[in-house]
Amino acid sequence: MQLNRDNPAFTFLAAGVLALGMTVAACGSDGDNQNSNNNTNNAGNITTLKSGSLVADGAGGAPDATGQISLGRDSVGTHFIVLGTDFKQEMGPGDTQLILARTSDNVQAQRDADASSVSAAIATISNGFSGAATFEVPDGVDATAFDFIIVWCPTAGVNFGAAQLGESAGGTMTVVRQAGLVADGSGGAPDATGMVQVVRDNAGKLYVALGSDFSQEMGPGDTQLILARSADNVQAQRDADVASASGSLGTIPNGGSGAMQFEVPSSVDLDDFDYVIVWCPTAGVNFGAAELPRRGGSLVADGSGGAPDATGTVTVARDGDGMLTIEFGADFAQEMGPGDTQVFLTAADGNVNEQRTQSAASVSQALGTISNGATGAMSFAVPAAVNVDLYDHLIVWCPTAGVNFGVAKLQ
Repeated sequence: MQLNRDNPAFTFLAAGVLALGMTVAACGSDGDNQNSNNNTNNAGNITTLKSGSLVADGAGGAPDATGQISLGRDSVGTHFIVLGTDFKQEMGPGDTQLILARTSDNVQAQRDADASSVSAAIATISNGFSGAATFEVPDGVDATAFDFIIVWCPTAGVNFGAAQLGESAGGTMTVVRQAGLVADGSGGAPDATGMVQVVRDNAGKLYVALGSDFSQEMGPGDTQLILARSADNVQAQRDADVASASGSLGTIPNGGSGAMQFEVPSSVDLDDFDYVIVWCPTAGVNFGAAELPRRGGSLVADGSGGAPDATGTVTVARDGDGMLTIEFGADFAQEMGPGDTQVFLTAADGNVNEQRTQSAASVSQALGTISNGATGAMSFAVPAAVNVDLYDHLIVWCPTAGVNFGVAKLQ
């Protein structure tokens, strides 16, 4: 049912209990319509189309909104947003709104850049509300055109949390790196175990994903997912060097288990860190840590048009000063050609110039130059502006000939 702008309302459909109808005013002066959710008979007949986990925003100390959230459709084609039983929202300066969006960025910033990038408010959520609820998406909103659901507080002008919807969020996820969590066990701390992956969507955004085997014992409070330079206690690392551990990527409910996904903010360079840690700020201890493996591969000679060959092993490493480097092994060999070559990170294995023409973002800046015919071990520093995890290949390229001499797929 579409409501008049002057009469905003919403209905919570709490899990397994009677529906509560109530009318609330929109938080702040956003001016969006609110939606009435009176389809209580449909609540049990909604097919889930896409789902995700809310990742707490944390910007400027904003209250957190966490838990499972999904987009569904009933038998007559009406769309709904469904909050899971684990939904939890901290008290803030006012009620929040559910917004469909193209990215996880601040709602107002998206709206200012492109009004079509966010929907009107789907519904209002009472300040501090937790638990299951179902909200009807108005007929005028194309729910399938968006990849994110955001819990937004117009009073504060900040997101409390954002969930990427699994099936449409940038397309197929590419696994960049993966490792298993090792339980910390120090001082009898609860254990966190399971697979951790760094994944990338087709839009180039990076996420840390906990596998379906993720399990965390009950402890004194919720935990946080942290990127760090070592497996040591997170607070000890921060005390020694504040840059050695990231801020929280998101909150994991106490005792939470199963698959979860957390977006790596654009302000965080994942290349700066070697570990993913499940950290309990209440207890001040790690529950588990996973060492992210460094990537590497072997150069395969291109051979196109009789191009000289470049072969040998390539590894992403970190030097004694903590700087990321590309290391060519002692087995590196490059035949003489028409000129010096250059080292690039690329999205695909095709000709560097063709990739660059199709998309400038698909090819990094040159990491360095290799003298014509040079062989043996050598090292190239990775500039801070280059994020290795956004690329899947390393190419030795000859700009004089305009051809690749060799390509290594980074595993």
